[in-house]
Amino acid sequence: MNRAKAIKFWREIRNTTFISEAISKFHRYHKDSSERTLERYVQANTAFEKNENINDQALKQIASAIGWKVPFLKKVYEWWASEFRKPVQNISESSNYTPEILPPTEIQRHWDNLESLGKEFRDSIVFPDITTALKLNLYTADLTRNRPVKNDPMEVFSYDTGVSTIVNDPLFPYLKKHLGGNACWGKLDELAIKYSEFIKSAMKARKAIYEIFDKAFPDQIMPSTKEILVDSIISDISQRVSGISGIDFDYNITQEKDGWSLQLGAWRIMTCGKRQIPEQIIELHKNLHQTLPKKHEVMTLINAEKELKLAVIEFRHSLLPDDLLRKYIRSGHCELCS
Repeated sequence: MNRAKAIKFWREIRNTTFISEAISKFHRYHKDSSERTLERYVQANTAFEKNENINDQALKQIASAIGWKVPFLKKVYEWWASEFRKPVQNISESSNYTPEILPPTEIQRHWDNLESLGKEFRDSIVFPDITTALKLNLYTADLTRNRPVKNDPMEVFSYDTGVSTIVNDPLFPYLKKHLGGNACWGKLDELAIKYSEFIKSAMKARKAIYEIFDKAFPDQIMPSTKEILVDSIISDISQRVSGISGIDFDYNITQEKDGWSLQLGAWRIMTCGKRQIPEQIIELHKNLHQTLPKKHEVMTLINAEKELKLAVIEFRHSLLPDDLLRKYIRSGHCELCS
């Protein structure tokens, strides 16, 4: 975990009493940081707060308790102290340790934090693929409100995109002021519209495919079985759209004690009655495997995904490259810069 992520995590745990939930939430959006690693950062924060005088001896004791090496803990403490302890203490009493950088001024540190948040804002908007999007609840994306999306583009992004974590950061309002005239906000409006269209298209496609199985097998198989069949077909389409070869479904039928099982690659379903039912399912499944990409609802979904990906690229380009983002932030102003 780098300095910016560590400070962001420490801010979150210092503002909540639900540490375990904060760890799980942070891990969900930063997969490179395991929950065990985050627990160690919590331990480090607690130890730093309790110790007024952090010296080499104190660091050795903390490192031993946490399970980190002393040189790494020294670096972590420099991060922590630059944000939460003023002035930054000199933690090195030996000549073989040199801090990576000098403690920045308050304004410089503020700019650095805004830059880190800006990069996260640019890079962490991760949208679900077709398979995942089909399972999203429209209400979580807040698409049911009867008003233009551009009034508040953040509302159309579901929690799964990672946007909520960023916009709830205490520094986000200041980032908006520094990037007040930037093109990224217009691109974000367009992105929000494309995202809502993508989710709606995904829901319509799933409903259309489900209805095909429901019409063919109204009573012969359970609704949950039909959902599994839809998932398998959609996953195959999603792979092919992404340029990956389609799924090898195998179509293996096995007689069980209470009926017949049908293995469709990673998906397995159970049917009752005669062997004729799974055979009919295979026939329809094979047909849909070939014809569904040409179905109107599926074609609309595929096009919506392509447009969404393009909108994501355009949004990110509005804040690229890093040195340009840095220039935007340093040429901006907010009340914390005074």
